Amino acid sequence: MAELNQSIHEANPCGFPPDMNLPSEFRKLDTALYSPSWSIELVTTEEDLKRAANSLRGREVISLDTETYDYRIGKEKLGLVQIGDPDSQTVFIIDPLAVGSLEPLRDVLESVNTKVVAHNIAFEERQFRREGIRIENGVDTLEMARRLRPDMPRHTLKACCKHILGIEISKEEQESEWGERPLRERQLVYAALDAELCYILYEKLREIEEESLVDLSGMNVEDLMALLNETVKERLQLTRDIADRVAALQERERRVVEEIKKALLEGGAEEYRGELGYAGVKEVQKTAVDADLLRREFPEIAEEAIEEKVEKKRLLALFKKYGIPPTLIKKVLRDKGSYKRVTVLPDP
Repeated sequence: MAELNQSIHEANPCGFPPDMNLPSEFRKLDTALYSPSWSIELVTTEEDLKRAANSLRGREVISLDTETYDYRIGKEKLGLVQIGDPDSQTVFIIDPLAVGSLEPLRDVLESVNTKVVAHNIAFEERQFRREGIRIENGVDTLEMARRLRPDMPRHTLKACCKHILGIEISKEEQESEWGERPLRERQLVYAALDAELCYILYEKLREIEEESLVDLSGMNVEDLMALLNETVKERLQLTRDIADRVAALQERERRVVEEIKKALLEGGAEEYRGELGYAGVKEVQKTAVDADLLRREFPEIAEEAIEEKVEKKRLLALFKKYGIPPTLIKKVLRDKGSYKRVTVLPDP
């Protein structure tokens, strides 16, 4: 911790004010699993940015994170850019308000040979699109975590660090005012740690993914079914001792969630936002395309776009309501072609 603190001061030519009350990341980390070790390099001039870009050029993998201000979705403004370099174990903290143009990063982020790892990379892509830069080879750890760990209720970076890496982190600085200067040391440590942890999370998820890989080339359907049964059997054997308990906990979880929804929607309960998570009700605007407006505004595509549709499920419900035999639905059905429905049911 002292070394990391020292590295900030050594790489701080702009004299960011010290803040010795380090954030709770460092109080909560299980150092047996992980301790912050990457150095931090502050980038506040155009020349600094060019040097950083040169050192990142040609890397196989880098991690990326950004901090924004003016929190209107889709109109955020860049407050910081953090790029982690696993090869040198350095996080470059780039101040876009000081360096101006981020053009020197174009070759790095647009390289198809460099994987750019971020948690919810769509957010970072949106920020850089405004700079005219396109991330060409992005890897999203949020998508990986959702796919590989569907058992987790949430897949935020904080949740992934806790449940996948065994690391507790604080997000207290997430909503800091990233547009104000000078930045506090706590903010810089927070920003750098996110970029470092994003790469570590990527490596862990990649290990899980690689363990799942098998060579399927040349296998016929019977071979594939045999492998599927073997895989399912191994999974069931592995979870046999805990399967009943897991099922009971999942059902309890579902019931509690339903009760919370009921309390919020019918009981007038206030929203909860705190260390236990969030529970609340938001008004969501529902929209639908108006066929008449579409014909008026875009007549050239209207007829191709508009397709009159009656839901079969709703029609059958009306049949039942008015005592019409459901078999008579065939009188109003029109053949629209067919599709292939594939069913795979292993029997391990």
